[in-house]
Amino acid sequence: MKLDKTDMRILTELDKDARITFSQLAKRIKVSRDVVQYRVGQLERKGIIGGYYALIDHAALGYLLVRLYVNFKNTTPEIEKEMIKYFADMPNSLTVYETEGQCDIACGIFVKSHKEFNNILEATMIKYRKYISHVQVNVMVELLHYLKNYLGGKDESFFNIGVSKIKGEDDVELLDLISSNARMPLAQIGQKLGMSINTTKYKLRRLEKDKIILCYRAKINHEKIGYEYYKVDLDLEDSSIINSLREFCRSHPNVTYEDRAFGGSDFEFDVEVESYDDFIKIINQLKMMFPEKIRNWKYYKAKKVHKLKYMVSLKDSFSL
Repeated sequence: MKLDKTDMRILTELDKDARITFSQLAKRIKVSRDVVQYRVGQLERKGIIGGYYALIDHAALGYLLVRLYVNFKNTTPEIEKEMIKYFADMPNSLTVYETEGQCDIACGIFVKSHKEFNNILEATMIKYRKYISHVQVNVMVELLHYLKNYLGGKDESFFNIGVSKIKGEDDVELLDLISSNARMPLAQIGQKLGMSINTTKYKLRRLEKDKIILCYRAKINHEKIGYEYYKVDLDLEDSSIINSLREFCRSHPNVTYEDRAFGGSDFEFDVEVESYDDFIKIINQLKMMFPEKIRNWKYYKAKKVHKLKYMVSLKDSFSL
């Protein structure tokens, strides 16, 4: 779906700060508040904006993020649909992508311990072993979120998950609310938690300062605006180019994530582009920038996103 310049500017600003008010947004993009409110409503109704979330550093709450790749064998379309639903219904799952390329399903799963994940994996293999040819498991060390500058922005800011310190239990209910609805007004949050507006505001500011809450963003459906999602893994001949690759990611408008994981490839990043040809242009650009230094590369394309959320329910699972 093609968007005009005003829509793209609205998405750009909500990608940077989903808690921005309509008045502030109108002033920033130089249109009336009524126009902004109407356009945002239209983007929501069309599914281009699928909600708003607070990006929370899960490590600060004692969670590990584990990545699971699954390859099928001996399946039918019905069995594959059942397996995808199994992962999507899992309370701990963060993302579930149906993919093509190096795997058939890609999942992100939040757990409190390696043992908890092992229990999940064992249960999965008991249920579906005969339909799985291979699994790959990686523990995420850091996950860098980049702004969607392909919408028209030029901000090289990024948000790094996996570096904050564990906080206490008193903030859990607030985090639980804001993680699933980042535009919830302070008065409504306070009413739900039995706090004043000033107390709610103070707690949010403290969580932001401590980098427990990293930012507030809109869930922008890349498919609805004509973009495709690719995850890239590079194995390097020369690891000295990693810092240069990081600079490339930070400056490229189509790079949306950089992944750092135990057991993963030497360098990993994600892009959202308009076509496979545009994706290959990025790969070829890297090959030209770093001749004979990239040993090989592989990728998957997200054919369909079956689940995408940014935090498990905290109220029922938090413990120090």
